[in-house]
Amino acid sequence: MLRIVAIYEQLGGGARRRKRGEQYSWFLDELPEFRRDVLESLRQPLEEGAVTIARAKRTLVFPARCRLVAAMNPCPCGYLTDPKGRCRCPPAKVAAYLSKLSGPLLDRIDLHVDVPAVPFDVIGRAPEGESSAQIRARVLKAQAWRRKRGQQHSNAQLRSKEHCQRILRLPGPRR
Repeated sequence: MLRIVAIYEQLGGGARRRKRGEQYSWFLDELPEFRRDVLESLRQPLEEGAVTIARAKRTLVFPARCRLVAAMNPCPCGYLTDPKGRCRCPPAKVAAYLSKLSGPLLDRIDLHVDVPAVPFDVIGRAPEGESSAQIRARVLKAQAWRRKRGQQHSNAQLRSKEHCQRILRLPGPRR
């Protein structure tokens, strides 16, 4: 139990009780700056959607379905990929920084996106994107489509490959 308490203390989970079935998101900024043991302890909830605590006389399973969103720099100074070559981090320091993230933890993160730095003057000229109302309408349409095909849960909550294929009724290869 101490390990789980440490995770929530590290991640700012607080003591608020969650409602059954409630989903939540963790945004971890500067991911490699967290202690490695804390990051590794996220593997079980990300994989299984639950945390199992075993003690001498009993085993308890707590629901822990979450959405993990994380951000990190490519190196400690943040300039490794800078086109102006401003990074002065020695290769060993970059390797140590990146090694805090294990392969098994990275495997449990579904989407990895590199975002290059954008000059401030370019950001100021950027066109307006979709409004929140437009995005919400697309999400509601996708959820309705999911329910129409008989799927009760989001794709992220599907447990096995066979279950995914049965629920999603994936088509065969196109000819």
